[in-house]
Amino acid sequence: MHISTKYLSSSKSAGVCLWLLTVGCGFFRTNYEEVPPDFPAVSELSTSDSLEFDWTFHTLSGQEKNFSNYKGKIIFLNFWATWCGPCKAEMPKIQNLYDQMKDREVVFLLMSNEKLTTLKHFLSFQDYELPVCNVSQKTFNQFDVTAIPTTLIIDRNGFVVFKHTGAAKWDDASCIKFLRALLEKV
Repeated sequence: MHISTKYLSSSKSAGVCLWLLTVGCGFFRTNYEEVPPDFPAVSELSTSDSLEFDWTFHTLSGQEKNFSNYKGKIIFLNFWATWCGPCKAEMPKIQNLYDQMKDREVVFLLMSNEKLTTLKHFLSFQDYELPVCNVSQKTFNQFDVTAIPTTLIIDRNGFVVFKHTGAAKWDDASCIKFLRALLEKV
């Protein structure tokens, strides 16, 4: 029996390409370097146009909420997905930050455009008490989210004062200091 090496080498090449693609893109990666974000001084913040607050999202229980309910508060808004390795890697740090700041006037919203059933299934295997919500892709586009995870910090006046794309060490002292400074800013 003769096996053609022509097909063998092309299938090997395809296999190697597929392996490089999945490993290179981090699909199977579990260790992501998380460094604290580089926050500006609150006194040096620049603001752009105020956000549109009139849009809705769904809580895990399916309840529809309006984002305008949080106007006048500091908002930690994280866009993520259950299949995203860097998103999952930073979640324990977000949970730690949430635990330290939830009793203050900081609202945490973790937004995903996945189905509620997918989100509930994922969270059933985790030990998180984070406010996870479901939004449409339109919301991702509205905030110019082109990669995940992306985190926005919004001040009381509705301005995005900080945007970070990629996993981060959110429970670092610098983040807590930045949020506290925003809380103290009049």
